Amino acid sequence: MLLSSITLYSLQQYTPNTEDKLKTTLVSESLKIGFLGKRLPDYHFIIDDPIIYVSSTNIEDVSLPNNLRLNFLKTTPEHLQRLANENGDFMYVYFNEISLSPRLYVEVMTRFQKAEDSTHMYLAGGLMGVEFEYNGTSWEGSVVKWWIS
Repeated sequence: MLLSSITLYSLQQYTPNTEDKLKTTLVSESLKIGFLGKRLPDYHFIIDDPIIYVSSTNIEDVSLPNNLRLNFLKTTPEHLQRLANENGDFMYVYFNEISLSPRLYVEVMTRFQKAEDSTHMYLAGGLMGVEFEYNGTSWEGSVVKWWIS
């Protein structure tokens, strides 16, 4: 009787990751690899900014981490454009792809948001592609794609 109650308790405590929860985990791990692991192309241009802007494109229902000692702010492409028009060109983070099947894969980019009247050309920014595997206790990401402009 005791064994079955322990088993039942364990089954009741287990809740599988929802798709949004899994995406949130993968986004958080990608940002950790990119910024703390120094693997995101041109991360050094924005890591010391008081706010690191992240486009909401492709991550509308995903929460950004608040435990990396960096201040990420998710915002719309329209708001990014308004900020550039008001304050000048700036670099931001963009999630190009989040795939849960057939493999767990995330592509993160650094890009410039240019003001509408900007005439600057930038050779900066790039892409980091991370493939994830679950090791039984945590997610491990390996950078499998990387380029810089």
